[in-house]
Formats: sequence, C-alpha cells, structure tokens
Amino acid sequence: MINKLFANLFEFKAPESFGTKFQLRAFEFFSVIYTLIYTWEWAFYIPRLSDVVLPLGLANYLDISIFFSNSVSIYNAILISLLTVIPLLTKKVRWVYIIAFLLFHLQYVARFSQGEIPHSANLVGFSLLGLGLSGLFFSEMKRALPFAFGFVIFWAGLGYTSAAISKLIATGIFWVDGNHLWLWMGEKSIDILSLNGEFQYNWLQNLAFGSRFLATLILVFGLSAEILGFTMWFQ
Repeated sequence: MINKLFANLFEFKAPESFGTKFQLRAFEFFSVIYTLIYTWEWAFYIPRLSDVVLPLGLANYLDISIFFSNSVSIYNAILISLLTVIPLLTKKVRWVYIIAFLLFHLQYVARFSQGEIPHSANLVGFSLLGLGLSGLFFSEMKRALPFAFGFVIFWAGLGYTSAAISKLIATGIFWVDGNHLWLWMGEKSIDILSLNGEFQYNWLQNLAFGSRFLATLILVFGLSAEILGFTMWFQ
C-alpha cells in the first residue's frame, strides 16, 4: 500500500514523455510566477503596517515588526525574486528555493499579522518548499521535479481532508447548515467591501441566500469534496 502510494505520488519510473516534461516544468514555472506575484503584492502593503496583531509561524519567535514602516519587505522581495528566477532559468542551484521559501514565509507572516488569514498562498508556499527539498535531495531534474509535484499533491490532499475532519470535530454534521454559509458570505462581503470599496453578490450567492436548503447542499458538496481530498494521491 505504501509503495503504491509512493509510486502514484512521485512516479520516478514514469517515461520521460514530452507531456510529462512540459507538465512538470509548467508546475515549476507557475509556482515561481505566483510566488513573485504574492511577494511583490505584499511588499508594497507591509510598509503600511505598524503592529503585530496575530503572530503566525516564525513570527512567534522573531520580531517581524522590522518589516513595518520601512523598505525591508521590498528588499526581501528582491531577494526572493533572485532566488526563484535564477534556478528556474538556469536549472542549477535549485536548493536555493529553500531560502526563497523561508523568505517568502517571512513576507507572508508580516503581511497577515493583522488577523485576516487567507489560504490562497499556502499552495504556493508548499510548491516552493517542495522545489527546495527536491533540489536538496536530487541532483537530476527528472527526479527532482516529480518529487516536488508529488510533495505538493500529498500535502494538498492531506490538508483538504484534515480540514473537513476539523470541521466535523468542531461542529459535527451541523457544519453543513445553510445558516453557516449565509454567515460566511456576509462576513466575507464586509472584508471585500472594506478592501475594494464595492461588492456585489454573484448569481449563485443570491440563490443561496434565497434558499437555506440550497445553501446547505452547497456546504454538503464542499465538505464531501474536502473529505475526499486524499483521493488525489491515487491514480
């Protein structure tokens, strides 16, 4: 069972077809691109902060207030850019992705030190970590990239399944009550309104607000999809 799971995730013995090579390089390319997008987006936001409200990750052990009210986040973004673009283009010194990951994490915990924590950047962070570990463990790209991709698939599947289990532990089967979706949409609309100055519900959200049964079905589907997240480990 373990051997089969390992083979499904990493596929070290898979034939080196053009499609496989393209897929893995595309994975690396988009991992770097989104790392840069998030890094620079946060770099120009962080200097506006003044205090740590919610310490995350390394912020529990390091004083990340040094990122505030100055240009440290800009310099950090430059370093992250160099440490991701160089191995991407040269296909060498791939272990520096690990350093980029640590700096990216510092940028993340500085940006989200105010209490609002989105999940969108987590997959990017795991991708960067996977690329860094693959650079440490493997010298050949034909083994390094499959490891990095499998690493991300494993933790993504585990993350979704564990998230579903956490929801059930916290509130039981009543987590899927449509009222919870209404509450979440209402709170999220306030966040987006405060960020952008405007917000409108889409057609599906309007339908959900009009029917508690439909809102419940949406949550049932979401919870079911989450709890089956581990199935992405298998072919």
